[in-house]
Amino acid sequence: MRTTVLVLASVILCCSLTFGVQEKILYNFGTGDGYYPYGTLIFDASGNLYGTTYAGGKYYDGTVFKLTKNQDGTWTESVLYNFAGGEFDGMYPTAGLTFDSQGNLYGTTNAGGHGSQGTCWPRGCGIVFQLIPQGNGTWQENVLMGFGLDPQYGINPWSGVVLDQAGNVYGTSFGGTSGYGVIFELTPNLNGTWDSSVLYNFTGGDDGGFVNGLAIDGANDLYTFASNGGQNHAGTVFKLAPEPGGKWTGSVLYTFKGGEAGISPVGTPLFDSSGNLYGATQSVQTSATIFKLTPKPAGPWGHTVVHRFRFSPDGYNPDGILSFDPFGSLYGTTTYGGKSGIGTVFRLSPVDGGVRYSRFSFDVSNGEYPLSGVVFDQTGNLYGTTDEGGNPPYGVVYEITP
Repeated sequence: MRTTVLVLASVILCCSLTFGVQEKILYNFGTGDGYYPYGTLIFDASGNLYGTTYAGGKYYDGTVFKLTKNQDGTWTESVLYNFAGGEFDGMYPTAGLTFDSQGNLYGTTNAGGHGSQGTCWPRGCGIVFQLIPQGNGTWQENVLMGFGLDPQYGINPWSGVVLDQAGNVYGTSFGGTSGYGVIFELTPNLNGTWDSSVLYNFTGGDDGGFVNGLAIDGANDLYTFASNGGQNHAGTVFKLAPEPGGKWTGSVLYTFKGGEAGISPVGTPLFDSSGNLYGATQSVQTSATIFKLTPKPAGPWGHTVVHRFRFSPDGYNPDGILSFDPFGSLYGTTTYGGKSGIGTVFRLSPVDGGVRYSRFSFDVSNGEYPLSGVVFDQTGNLYGTTDEGGNPPYGVVYEITP
């Protein structure tokens, strides 16, 4: 969790300014190296970038890639793994990756694996995977779990995974015993195998349904957004806390009311150093929002609308993967809207007790439809991907210098 304290208020001082930036395409995807990058990028300790492509690669089922920065400022792309699909491998990764303390990568695929014979759909139920770096520069895949064999674990994970300090892996999936989503845990054994357990099955009632990505705090509490369900059928913010004896207790931190307060939270919860939680709603009935939840000793957390999107050219359909820059501003992306209608990177900056909204618009040549969030290097430059656009138009990795 970052140490920068971000204070955002409900007053919106400016609705749509274009912030002055320099954008540079670091890589254009083709087909052999993958195409349609969906997930948010991550850095390693050396400043290299890692990500996934939804499709393409050797078997056309998606890839895990690495971008290495050269001394002259250019970047070199390499494919670390080509997904092969079928019963024993995944396909179509839709989320970003996570490192453990040993340098292994973890992620999910939305399809492939068990259930490839039609349990879920013709292409399978998805997997959780681990990639282990080898001494010869290759990476070995280890399938930690395949969905589709046991209904209680759900199917077709869309979000990535998080790890605790002990190396346990947590994630979410669709379906489950009630059909509204699952939170699961994978625990490593000394012999290299992994045990799996279901921590929570959503009911679609007051707890919500159709769960998104997870965030984890220092106490190993898990947080997520349920896009539907709740008392007002508008979604919830949900917390799952570990208890002595291996039990977990779920609680609803906030139930969305709909209307101007927002409907259908998406993405992954983000915390500031004061324990405030941030996220996005993606309603098609009203304007989408960026919101802040403030913890209370008891009862629902306090809800504040930080920004309300006003459609084009402001941007709309926020991805919901938010991040802070080193200076305390909040960044995210919208899939649509902006100057050309094909997506933006936006910034919410605290100023004079309020918030200033500004954006950068894509225009096909430099990418279109950003489906992921952004990450920052130590100097404040930001990096992300677009699902399409570029030359060829199969998606790009971009760098923006504010």
